[in-house]
Amino acid sequence: MYKSTKDIISERISRGGRGRFWLIRDCEDVADYESVRKAFQRLAKEGKLIRIEKGIYWFPKIDTELGLGVLLPGTEAVARAIAKRDNIRVAPTAAFAQNALGLSTQVEANVVFYTDGPGRRIKRGNGKGILFLHTSDMSRFAYKSRLMQLIATALTDYGEKNVRDSDFDTIRPFLQHISQKDFSHDIKLMPIWLQNKLKAL
Repeated sequence: MYKSTKDIISERISRGGRGRFWLIRDCEDVADYESVRKAFQRLAKEGKLIRIEKGIYWFPKIDTELGLGVLLPGTEAVARAIAKRDNIRVAPTAAFAQNALGLSTQVEANVVFYTDGPGRRIKRGNGKGILFLHTSDMSRFAYKSRLMQLIATALTDYGEKNVRDSDFDTIRPFLQHISQKDFSHDIKLMPIWLQNKLKAL
């Protein structure tokens, strides 16, 4: 039975499960680039996929319990999908890390990430956007654990003299979700004072 490029891609997306990004290049083995691109466009027009950025689509989760309907991806997830598309790396800034860990409630219009790629701003609607700031500090991208990356960025920004015991109380539960292997690797990337504090928790 003949299956079109769109049918093949649609089946692959369904097998991959909801709540996942798809790049056009993920399906370039199915057909040539232009055919795949048009298939993605049709699937978005039909409502199966949501176009997030050029070449990036989202197969949304559907919330039925609370009646929220289609669930869109978070800003960090979008930033990482863009990074994957563009073959660059991204890392959180202090403001983002502190907010993600519950150390701060401040929300900025532009969510900022460091990148080893070019600096630029990506509009996300309603005056909001994602801002990529170029950095030459490659140690920001060396963490194996996203949580350790967030913790290091957030607390290093406060500094040894300004970080509070309550800040460590806030991040303590997150440490339970970090493997010992990742913890042992990532802690070596942090300042000595922060290493000592985390080891004592």
